[in-house]
Amino acid sequence: MDNPLIFWSLLIISALCLSFTIVIKQKLYKPFAIIALFISLFPITLVTIDCYSNSHSEACVWGKSFMPLYLGISLLFVTPIVFIVYYFGKKLWKKLK
Repeated sequence: MDNPLIFWSLLIISALCLSFTIVIKQKLYKPFAIIALFISLFPITLVTIDCYSNSHSEACVWGKSFMPLYLGISLLFVTPIVFIVYYFGKKLWKKLK
């Protein structure tokens, strides 16, 4: 049980450190902010669509109450990974061109 937890914790921490190092050293604040904005729109859109279809459903109520958790998880875990994919994909595209 402990080995997978240690593995995923180290993987997430290394992705965070790598992405923040790239952002700070390369001064890529604008792409990181744009990626963070689009990533944060994803859970908001899902909850909004669900609440629009039925505002009294249990999923709508839980979605509204857990919105800070959804945003925090998406910004903390997904944004650095998407930024790393963007950065190295851009470098690879320039190299192949």
